[in-house]
Amino acid sequence: MVNRIRSELMKYRHTFIPWMVIGAPVVIALLCAWQAYSRPQGGLQTGMMIDNGLLIWFNLWLPFFCALVAGTMMHMEQWKGLLVRPLSVFSLYILKGAALLVLMILTNGLFLVCLLLLSLLPASAGSDAGFWMGSWAGLALFFVPYSLALLLLAAAWGRTLTVIMGVVGMIGATAWRTLTGYGVIDPTGLQLLLTAILLAGVGLLFWLGGGLWFVRRQRRW
Repeated sequence: MVNRIRSELMKYRHTFIPWMVIGAPVVIALLCAWQAYSRPQGGLQTGMMIDNGLLIWFNLWLPFFCALVAGTMMHMEQWKGLLVRPLSVFSLYILKGAALLVLMILTNGLFLVCLLLLSLLPASAGSDAGFWMGSWAGLALFFVPYSLALLLLAAAWGRTLTVIMGVVGMIGATAWRTLTGYGVIDPTGLQLLLTAILLAGVGLLFWLGGGLWFVRRQRRW
């Protein structure tokens, strides 16, 4: 299974996807640190940097990133060519979902590492690291079912509509944050655990359900 996921990821090594996975976390983290740096106040305002980072990353960048990657993954595959391959449509769809989740883990993890490294700089104001890491974890978990739902949308309707839905997700997340002021998840242990279970369950339904739906679609070809 690991080798198959690695093989699936190798398909995208000559595309823009690796650059987005690695480059976006570094650039966004540096921009947020630059914005939050204040020489008169004695250094980096860590709380502001992390707050802005979570806002830009989860409200603006990640909805579009998930849509673009999911759409590209499905767009590159010649599904009718599977008729001559020793791999079922269901298996390949599941592999694409696994590859998408691996990319999500990598890019989210790199973003968190960048924020933590930048927080080591001389700071004028610190932040509650436990709270923000818990909030980061909760928000990252939310994008598990979101990304798998976009993968299903890309399989059904193509990359263009998927990217449009990613833009809609950006607008919706920003509007939610603007209207309610609520953009984080309270990272208490029980709530975070229940959130993880709920979102993992919804993501699994999208993942397996999408694979079964695509099997039915293949039979019509």
